[in-house]
Amino acid sequence: MNCGRRQLAVGKMFIKRQMRQRIVIILHIPGGCTYLCQPLDVGVNRPLTRMVKAQWDDWMETEGASTLQKPSRKQIGEWVLKAWNDLDEQHVRNSRKKKGFKWVL
Repeated sequence: MNCGRRQLAVGKMFIKRQMRQRIVIILHIPGGCTYLCQPLDVGVNRPLTRMVKAQWDDWMETEGASTLQKPSRKQIGEWVLKAWNDLDEQHVRNSRKKKGFKWVL
């Protein structure tokens, strides 16, 4: 075990001990089951990321490739805002229902 891995292992043990002392229950979530605990990753983050990436692709085709410059922060913010506004509220609600959760307001 190299030094970096050893420090990481010691750090994890320290954190687990501190959590147990504070009566925090640590649960292991098996691989492939994260979506059950984080339905918004599937229902919001994935479509939002796809919409922003589509805008990035459009920008690259029209401006980015020809200028060889990165988009401004303002431009990226506008992409995120547009994607957020285009996100269907009902889609978000349904993503929670699809994974066995009920929407609670």
